[in-house]
Amino acid sequence: MPALVPLGAIERFRNSIDPFLEDWNSIDLRVVAQLGTDDRWHFDSVGAILSRESLRAPLHQGLPSFPNLLVSHERWKKEKIGDLLDCIAKGELPIGKDVVHIKYQQGQEWKPYEIQDYQFRNRTRTRSEFGLEFATFALRIWGSVLFDNERLRRIDSALRSCEHPWDGLADLREHFVGLPFDTANRPDAAMADIIAPLNVRLGDDSTLNDRILKVSIVSDPALDSRHISLSVISTVSNGSTLRAQYSLKNKKRLLKIELPSRPAKADVIAIYRGVDVDRLEFSTSSNPRIALLEQLGLTLDAFQSRLENSQGRDFERWSSILLQSLGMSPGHFGGTNLDAPDIIAFSDDAEWLLVAECTVAEPDLGGKLTKLASRTKQIGTALKSMTVTPVLFTAKPRNLLNKTDVEKASKEQIAILTKDDIIDLLKMARETPQLEKLQKYVLSKIPHQVSAGPFG
Repeated sequence: MPALVPLGAIERFRNSIDPFLEDWNSIDLRVVAQLGTDDRWHFDSVGAILSRESLRAPLHQGLPSFPNLLVSHERWKKEKIGDLLDCIAKGELPIGKDVVHIKYQQGQEWKPYEIQDYQFRNRTRTRSEFGLEFATFALRIWGSVLFDNERLRRIDSALRSCEHPWDGLADLREHFVGLPFDTANRPDAAMADIIAPLNVRLGDDSTLNDRILKVSIVSDPALDSRHISLSVISTVSNGSTLRAQYSLKNKKRLLKIELPSRPAKADVIAIYRGVDVDRLEFSTSSNPRIALLEQLGLTLDAFQSRLENSQGRDFERWSSILLQSLGMSPGHFGGTNLDAPDIIAFSDDAEWLLVAECTVAEPDLGGKLTKLASRTKQIGTALKSMTVTPVLFTAKPRNLLNKTDVEKASKEQIAILTKDDIIDLLKMARETPQLEKLQKYVLSKIPHQVSAGPFG
């Protein structure tokens, strides 16, 4: 049997978009190129979007025109996407009577880029990179440019002084071609993007109210709703999971679903022609802090994973966010130039506080327990009216704590919160914060009796 040869990025992009070709009406092609010392046009930035716009839709008016800079806006028939991809592979893109070279220099030769980046980008990433509200298939070519500061200054000045002014080359790249801000402002980088948006997403007005899930679909009315479906995965309070798929039965792009029981959370995934194009996560958590994190895209499972797998300062930051989710008011001091513990967290009633150090290694590696005890006494002296409790966060499970560390923590009255306790605290965080309950839990983790194994 012959060995399978992996497809290149261009072919994978071509195969991915093929089932969706009927959804688009044209290719919106925008090009900026600079004239090289070899009197050939070399690409500066290229943006090609498979668009719902008609082939006869208006083009951008008032584009700059002067020597050494080519700026073009064209619309191609969508059927020419194959020709466009072939031009990219060849490294020569015809623009009017000119040819723009998408090549790099190797010795005395100019060669087409052999490495292209093809990726599926979800809605969130597409919005960040391209300013579009739909998931996309995207093909990208990065180029490196040896730029001349004086040449760039002349181009920027010419763009600012033309009849329809642009605030330099970066403005043209960002607001005409559509490059991300960071890339648009890098004169040493050239980029070509071919973008295929999938034109279906979930509406921002979708809601979950008790057991009633209302989901709206945003798409072009001309798209066939029979190709759109919703997958719903909901978790109820006892931990069981319900899974179901729903199809659109009308052109209103609206579904009202009555779930079998009130979920603790529900994930809604929009599917279009077999591709998951968008998702929303709903939570019925009574803790608004957790509900906000989930709305920002951080589920409790993902939160737990960050706490378990992060290192160094990241572990400190996530531990601080955990305390904030539990109703505390934490300050993260790790990494500053202050002689301070990693975290100091106040209770909202200002009656008690936690002084915390964080480690992913042995609890007393580098004398952390001794240092924590010393800092706690110092803070307690300054805040005599408050109860100050030292806490050590560790990513290690409880059964891997060594006897010496437990004995030292017991002597210094330090609570040790292990990987096991973090899981308990995340469960506690789902409900409305109860600081008294949290305080009792933390105090229970001070090892009072030491046996041959770790404390319970």
